Amino acid sequence: MKNKEIRSLAKQKMQGKMGKAIGISIVYFLITFLMTLVLSFIPFIGPLAASIISVPIAFGYTKHIILLANGEDVGVADFLKHGFNNFGKVWCSNLWITLKCLLPVILIILAPASGAIHEILGFVLTIAAFIWLLIVAWKYVMVNYTLAYDNQDLRARDIVEKTAQEGKGKVNGFVCMTIYYGLLVFCFAFIISFVLGLVSGFLGMSLGSSVEAINLIASVISYIVVAIISLVFSIRNIAACNEYYKIKVLDAQETNNTNYEQNNINY
Repeated sequence: MKNKEIRSLAKQKMQGKMGKAIGISIVYFLITFLMTLVLSFIPFIGPLAASIISVPIAFGYTKHIILLANGEDVGVADFLKHGFNNFGKVWCSNLWITLKCLLPVILIILAPASGAIHEILGFVLTIAAFIWLLIVAWKYVMVNYTLAYDNQDLRARDIVEKTAQEGKGKVNGFVCMTIYYGLLVFCFAFIISFVLGLVSGFLGMSLGSSVEAINLIASVISYIVVAIISLVFSIRNIAACNEYYKIKVLDAQETNNTNYEQNNINY
């Protein structure tokens, strides 16, 4: 199944659920914002605590949208439960991925020092390190989806390794799904800004003295519309990536297991 068909399938499954998904997203952003704001008043420890807590909550939000897309009954703030129930596993998985990316990161940091020997050498090493980091990190982009699906008995390290195994030959399509929605947001944002710019310019020339007020109103409208569009496409992206993961990874595994069992029976 092609990405276009998967996106269409995900869109169908989200029909009648987008309102609730948007409500969940607004609650998620409000809680995250208020938590960060409150903790920011505590010197050093507060911002650090906010960063530590925000990672599993972000996973909880992703899993929450996945459950909603799969037709399960979810509460508006259940993402907090999903996040804190998987607090240790989410962080351990991220730390394992960080360790696997450590060598290319160290090379990126040290590469400029080689510029003292030769500028071209420093440049080449920096580019090579960035490519190496991209290749390593690329393998683990589906880790939240591996975490979200029935892996309670697996350790964080096993989940990371499982993600790399599952992603072979499938990561490119998964990333392209996200890039597609990202490009849509960019295009809509550009068109909206361009149109509102023309309108505000036209009204400004007509009214003269109200140019600043018109530009301010146009900017506010632009930010609000772009924020809504970004939110909608972000939800659609999670739903589409979820369908991609189910079809390309979970269903493929079930098919392979069934074929294996049939071959053993025939044997």
